[in-house]
Amino acid sequence: MVVYIVELNRCRGDNVRLAALRFTRRGIKASVIPHKTTLRLERPDGMTWQAFKAEVRRELQPRRGSALVHSHKTAKSYVCSNSGNRIGRFERVR
Repeated sequence: MVVYIVELNRCRGDNVRLAALRFTRRGIKASVIPHKTTLRLERPDGMTWQAFKAEVRRELQPRRGSALVHSHKTAKSYVCSNSGNRIGRFERVR
């Protein structure tokens, strides 16, 4: 299990609590932390990074949604945005 902190901007339905519920239904343990739009996600051992990215991408609004994903294990951060010229791609923050 790898733990991630994920900040969602313009998630589907603009409701972070429902997004956490949808992650949990898909097998990713999710909890809302005190910061407004931030979740703590636990990726199961059997889930690949590619599948995890697809699940995060699935929770974003198609036109304007974005996410900042930070890994506790590797201390790497990634940004995914559905606006701009790299729609839906996870770009590493350096």
